[in-house]
Amino acid sequence: MGAVLILTATTGGDGEPAKAAAEAATVQGPYLGLAAALFLIALAFSRFKLPVIAGTNASSAPAEGTTLPSVWSYRHLVFGAVAIFTYVGAEVSIGSFLVNFMSRPEIGGLTESAAGKYLSLYWGGAMVGRFIGAAVLRKVKPGYAADHIGILLSFIVPLVCYLYIIHYGLKGHQAGAAATGSR
Repeated sequence: MGAVLILTATTGGDGEPAKAAAEAATVQGPYLGLAAALFLIALAFSRFKLPVIAGTNASSAPAEGTTLPSVWSYRHLVFGAVAIFTYVGAEVSIGSFLVNFMSRPEIGGLTESAAGKYLSLYWGGAMVGRFIGAAVLRKVKPGYAADHIGILLSFIVPLVCYLYIIHYGLKGHQAGAAATGSR
């Protein structure tokens, strides 16, 4: 979405301050639109009347003389928070570096606009993968998926990636060769 809203309006700065300021201003409209949309969503949710769940009393305090343990005393919660933080950081940093990586002449030689459109395939693939994973885990026991399928894929996927890297490393693939038909 960002490639369509932002990168199509920029042409790549050539160092002129006036042109750089004009290109920076092209980002302003989409971000203001996103801010307005998020504000409207927040306003709509603030107006919803949530139902009271029967059988619970959320306003009750713990019994006199007892204290609730800290949430940080649960080891799995702490490890889960660290894992989510690391995963999201890795996912976002990969997405952030992909446009610069694909724009390098020796890698992809793409314009930032074209690379941004390919980046949408990365994010779309991540989203589709989550949907597929959620659908599969409704039918397959999570323990079986982690123990059997997960271990198998954790071996096969890197193996395929390494074979791909070795193949193109030995072949000497160049970005411009695919377009011209030469090797």
